Amino acid sequence: MHPTGEGRAPVGGLVESAAFPGQAVCQRLPIARLNSAHEESDLEPSPCDTAVMPIDPLLLDILVCPLSKAPLREVDGALISTDPETRMRYRIDGTIPVMLVEEAERMEEDEWKAAMTYD
Repeated sequence: MHPTGEGRAPVGGLVESAAFPGQAVCQRLPIARLNSAHEESDLEPSPCDTAVMPIDPLLLDILVCPLSKAPLREVDGALISTDPETRMRYRIDGTIPVMLVEEAERMEEDEWKAAMTYD
């Protein structure tokens, strides 16, 4: 239990961006050290850890697939290359696109085609 007796303390949360009014950003607070007497921390996960937030359209306009250099589409919380040869899907961790080819996955052709027609 948290020292205040009120359950677990939050690690961070979604707050309105000062730079982009109307858009939420993750606010990360320092992570507490594990108590030597307990295996788990007295902090609960941040909503940022599970929130699926859309990529800023300005960022999406400049991002390309690192493998094919093709434009990307955001579909179901991932960025998908529009190149029909590579069909790569890049995950988004919170609000950060992971644009590493080694971390991406190649989509099956029918799954990729469905994603390209998704609106």
